[in-house]
Amino acid sequence: MSGVRLNAPMLRRETAAEGKMRRESGSLGGEEWKKPFVFINVAMSADGKIATKERRQTRISGEEDFKRVDALRAESDAILVGVGTVLADNPSLTVKSDALRKWRKMQGKDENPMRVVVDSKARTPENADFLVKGEGKRLIAVAENAPAERVERLRRKAEVLVCGVERVNLRSLMRELWRRGVRKLMVEGGATLNWSLTLGRSR
Repeated sequence: MSGVRLNAPMLRRETAAEGKMRRESGSLGGEEWKKPFVFINVAMSADGKIATKERRQTRISGEEDFKRVDALRAESDAILVGVGTVLADNPSLTVKSDALRKWRKMQGKDENPMRVVVDSKARTPENADFLVKGEGKRLIAVAENAPAERVERLRRKAEVLVCGVERVNLRSLMRELWRRGVRKLMVEGGATLNWSLTLGRSR
């Protein structure tokens, strides 16, 4: 840890239940069945809302929770959001803490986890923050029916994975992420992506 001091609770200790779920997520059948351990991080108001009616992000959490979320990002292999979140909030999806970025580098990882966007129609802007800020891999999952010119434009900025015909097939995407070394996937999407993942639907 030369020169880097990490103060608890910046990095959490994995609970026994989390460890069991993570191990089991990749233990069934052959390679085609394997998928990352997926968890959804979401802040919710007392009346059950996660955004305004205009679908704009609003501050619900406090400073301590922001630190907790940053630590979760640092511990993850990839961060997943939907294109709706990219268009509404333009997140960078980077690890904010200098100490946590250094910790990742010391583990032989990029400063930031792989950033993954589910974008069936290839609507992601070329200047989206997650494409231009911070080091690390970027992957955009699109459907076969996405406009070819948009797909080619995005290929200049990130890896583009065609995964599904009209919509991104989330199950196929999970398998592809596993093949790319993603074992722990943090989801920071909106209600639509969260619900689709819960139900195992295409998106």
